[in-house]
Amino acid sequence: MKSIITALFCNISLMTMAQKTIAVDTSSKPNLRQFQNKVTPLSPYEREHRSFNDNGTIVNFYENNLLAGKRWSVDMLGKTELSFPTLSADWNDVISSLLLPKNYKVVLYEHANFQGEQRIILGLKQIEHSDKPVWTGTVNFANTEWNDRVSSIKIIRL
Repeated sequence: MKSIITALFCNISLMTMAQKTIAVDTSSKPNLRQFQNKVTPLSPYEREHRSFNDNGTIVNFYENNLLAGKRWSVDMLGKTELSFPTLSADWNDVISSLLLPKNYKVVLYEHANFQGEQRIILGLKQIEHSDKPVWTGTVNFANTEWNDRVSSIKIIRL
């Protein structure tokens, strides 16, 4: 059985509209399994990373590796620097990954009040020479000495 469908097509580049008639065979149903098998779902990491605005003002910290688990978002809109000398019990020694937009820098400290070892993370910017280890953009701390180790943080707009 064939159905006739009339559709309105718009050619944006020419800004013209045309009416076309298309014959569609509706006698056979599409095999939905074919379509389902071809769709690869995004991992939570890919979903989170794709939804992130790397030109934005929000810095995201995550409790688990690969941008998973609880998320703490810090909005830097209108601010040049924010300091967190002590993290709440929910976040002290919990952070395992983070997403950082361009033109921001995060300095992580091992202990409260900006004490102990530190690590610098630059948001997708060319790495400058530093005597401290520097990471960029998306950082996963699993399998590193910095997993669940952060106790104070500074966020700075570059």
